[in-house]
Amino acid sequence: GCAQYLTSPSAPYLIASAYQNENSGRGECIPPSLVACVRNPLDQAVSWWKYENNAQAWGESMGLTEWNTSLRSNDYPPKSIGDALKFSQSSFIRKAYDDAEHIAKKLITQQTSNSLFGYRMKRLPNWAITWPGGQLSTIGRSGKYSANINRYNNVFCAMFGEK
Repeated sequence: GCAQYLTSPSAPYLIASAYQNENSGRGECIPPSLVACVRNPLDQAVSWWKYENNAQAWGESMGLTEWNTSLRSNDYPPKSIGDALKFSQSSFIRKAYDDAEHIAKKLITQQTSNSLFGYRMKRLPNWAITWPGGQLSTIGRSGKYSANINRYNNVFCAMFGEK
């Protein structure tokens, strides 16, 4: 996947859950290996800025002119890459990421014996999927490779035990 998934607050939990579900009933559950191929954070931020702006222009060319502000806020889309960096470091985005990670952890770690698979059907709220606040909310996070990889490692160690 894209290195930007390293910033997703829910992805480590969803990946760990998928591995647990796949290995349930087979004995020891082997945790996934994480391989991160990354690039210069500045190049990545500029690339995502261009991608998101081109996607918005494409949507507007088809008549999609209204933004779902309940998912992203009234500050989205940012007007400049500098505004995108400020947006990605805003208290709104910090809280959204913290809340999304809390929800993902709670959904994945709550098990029930009422299901054939040991898990209830779960679904993250739309605002918490992948990148709370929109793709440009990651610009200030995507270059923090060590912190992002450590977050995955912490989730995997908690769910599979120290390896």
